[in-house]
Amino acid sequence: MGLAPVGYMNKITETGKKYIAPEITEATIMKWVFHELSTDPLAADQVRKEANKKGLKCGRSNFWRLVRNPVYCGKIFIPKYKDEEACLVQGQHDPIISEALFYEVQDILDGNKRKERPNTKMISNENLPLRGYLICPKCGQTITGSASKGKYSLYYYYHCSSSCGFRQRADHANDIFLKELKKFVPHPAIVDLSKVIIKQAYQTLFKQKRNVSE
Repeated sequence: MGLAPVGYMNKITETGKKYIAPEITEATIMKWVFHELSTDPLAADQVRKEANKKGLKCGRSNFWRLVRNPVYCGKIFIPKYKDEEACLVQGQHDPIISEALFYEVQDILDGNKRKERPNTKMISNENLPLRGYLICPKCGQTITGSASKGKYSLYYYYHCSSSCGFRQRADHANDIFLKELKKFVPHPAIVDLSKVIIKQAYQTLFKQKRNVSE
């Protein structure tokens, strides 16, 4: 285990196991940082300057690394290894902010920089296509998703962004959704009729525009 990220401190249990735990002062500042970035009242660099006044002591480049680090919502980034893709897994440490807040901030930062989110795209396409689109049956909050590293492989789950505890294997949920989606496949005759109607509408609209231009 390396040096704990800002907001955490390195600790050791009585049995010698190393772990990280929130450091109250820095953790409070980092929680404030994410909250300010989510409401977006200030530019990101202004938030950094205000955080420095509160005692963060962080440069611009390091600040960007901090607010992009999923460790603050309880996740750990596992880089690509051999045939296994890079992914986010649930850590054993206590999060400083909620997962929902972390991703909200990432969306805001990505929107400002006009680029895709690097650390979450990999787990939101093939294995977790429904992430962010499902509603928790227990509390009504948006369902997110993540991967858990097993002994031999990664296992993907959808789980609630709140603390209600709802959790469902992603492959099972995906299969159920696919079965339901197939019920809405239209009859071939309707598809053919729709093509004819769309073609006629396009030709009529194109003819009207041509007459106007002439």
